[in-house]
Amino acid sequence: MWLLFRHSRLGSFLLIPVICTSVSGWCSDVNAIVEVLSRPELFREQGPIQSQAEELVSAYAPKYWFHSEDPGPSDPIQFLADSSLWLRAPGAVDLKIVERGKLDPAELPRLWKHPGPARPSDSLNGSGLFLKRESLSISRSPAASDWRGVPMLWRFGSRVRDDLFLIEYWFHADFSRGGPIGIGNHQGDWEGVAALVGARVPQPGVLLHRLVAMYFAAHEGGSWECAQDLEWVSDETGRRRPEAFSALGTHATYPKPGRNWNPLFLEDARRGKAWDTWKSLRPLALEPYFGFSGAWGEANNWAFMSGPMPPGSFKTMPREKFRESWVKVIEPMCASKPTWSSLTWEQIPSPPELPMSGGLAADRPVLPGEPARLP
Repeated sequence: MWLLFRHSRLGSFLLIPVICTSVSGWCSDVNAIVEVLSRPELFREQGPIQSQAEELVSAYAPKYWFHSEDPGPSDPIQFLADSSLWLRAPGAVDLKIVERGKLDPAELPRLWKHPGPARPSDSLNGSGLFLKRESLSISRSPAASDWRGVPMLWRFGSRVRDDLFLIEYWFHADFSRGGPIGIGNHQGDWEGVAALVGARVPQPGVLLHRLVAMYFAAHEGGSWECAQDLEWVSDETGRRRPEAFSALGTHATYPKPGRNWNPLFLEDARRGKAWDTWKSLRPLALEPYFGFSGAWGEANNWAFMSGPMPPGSFKTMPREKFRESWVKVIEPMCASKPTWSSLTWEQIPSPPELPMSGGLAADRPVLPGEPARLP
């Protein structure tokens, strides 16, 4: 694990309207606003909550750069269509339980009833589930125009302080190529960045927010960059966008273009093909496979050569156990006293009370060859 810090003063604030309900006090608390905007059930149909959440998320979605020789991001749904599902148990031969082309993404979160994650190298008893892509070509390097249907998946991370919260941005790639001699190659890849957002509600109906810093995920660690030290670019509307740079093969993300060191080797994260992620945003929590915690790619005896765990309750960005301590250091380093702006809007009705989605199917039958379930 490694961590990089760069000290700076913050740039300008961004702000957009968020929904305000008739519920007393709802729009006077940042945590309440983020909590409602984080409810995936409210995004299933176009409406004020969805549009306001997407506008807030879009404000910090980066322009992502990939090496000209890298295939770049891909749609996880297509990866599932090309994959079979396998069960691994200690001392037993891996068992194929779903053939390629017959996998229902919505069933994946319901197939694991044990406590803890389903990825074999992370599970409590060494058993687990993994996907295996049956046909995988990594030689083709598509043009950026081929990425139009590829999603940049987002979700609101946990509130880290009354006036600070995280927005996670995740992308999927079909394959991760390891170091110079291929150590670390594995099917499937999940990478991205996280925006640390400062916010306050000076009066009901007004949300002020700013980018404090951005986290760049790279292998088993990552780096923080203060907002003012980021690379920025203007989009076609004139809005300034942070930039992120993906390394050739591994897709580790860096705040600066060119060659970047990780703890083991030098990586090439130069500008090549650009992806305007704010045009491809999709809520992670609405993905049919969300909640699956198995290996996203063929399992290996070595964890770093196995398919990774997809983002979910067991995988956040940055890692949850380090998040609070990191932010306590990052935020003061990046703090400044910019001028706040304000914006007001009309109230809309209170959102309906809906049950949270997700969970495991308690009545799922035992899979053939599945090891004994933990109590």
